[in-house]
Amino acid sequence: MIKEFVKPYNYVSTCYVENGDKEEIGLATLNGFTKVIEKADEEKYNVVYDIPNTLTAPVKLNEKVGSVKVYYNDAIIYDSALYTIDSIKNIDIRYMMDSIIEKWF
Repeated sequence: MIKEFVKPYNYVSTCYVENGDKEEIGLATLNGFTKVIEKADEEKYNVVYDIPNTLTAPVKLNEKVGSVKVYYNDAIIYDSALYTIDSIKNIDIRYMMDSIIEKWF
């Protein structure tokens, strides 16, 4: 049977962002992983997503953050990065001043 373990361009999760102009950012796969397997071996495969608890701004679009791994009997057979689907600016003193000036004028 053909098994799609990881879908390409697939939204996976969100991650909290500290000191950013947004509180969360989405993470997605870029590449996919499909393999022909025996139905009887399906339980021997395991997909594990490694997603950080928090990120610190600034965060760029398409930045590598975390990973997805496919295991067969505890051996890694696929390993790929997860990517951010947006960018987040750092809330620093310059950002705050620009926001204040923009609201006043």
